[in-house]
Amino acid sequence: SFADANEPTSVVSGLSVGANTFVWTVTTGTCPQTSDTVVVTISPQPSPANAGADTALCGTTLGLQATAPLVGSGVWSVALGSGSFSNTTLPNATASALSPGTNILVWTVSNGACTPNADSVIVEVSKNPIAPNAGVDQNICADST
Repeated sequence: SFADANEPTSVVSGLSVGANTFVWTVTTGTCPQTSDTVVVTISPQPSPANAGADTALCGTTLGLQATAPLVGSGVWSVALGSGSFSNTTLPNATASALSPGTNILVWTVSNGACTPNADSVIVEVSKNPIAPNAGVDQNICADST
């Protein structure tokens, strides 16, 4: 509804989600009327973002476990460290090429003009150990050292 339908800067309330079309028509004396149309699209708030539980691993690959949004769409990004994703838009994508140390991966859920929701998962990656080398096998006599 309009606060004042005859005022060009009137406040409008009660808009529904989706496209709301308004037509402003000007009539002046005997001149033909002119009109202009504006569409105001209302988007629902995006679902809350849930990137999954923080984790630690030995290796550089991790299967992610974000919650799929009911409203909007999600995308993965790297906030700290390094890594790439098998598909940035899948909540259960695989992150690979993670760097040793702390990696922060962000799941951001967006919808239309609304402010996006984001959540991070912290992945602590241990350096792969150096392959141990105990030396070559030996055969020795019981009385030898």
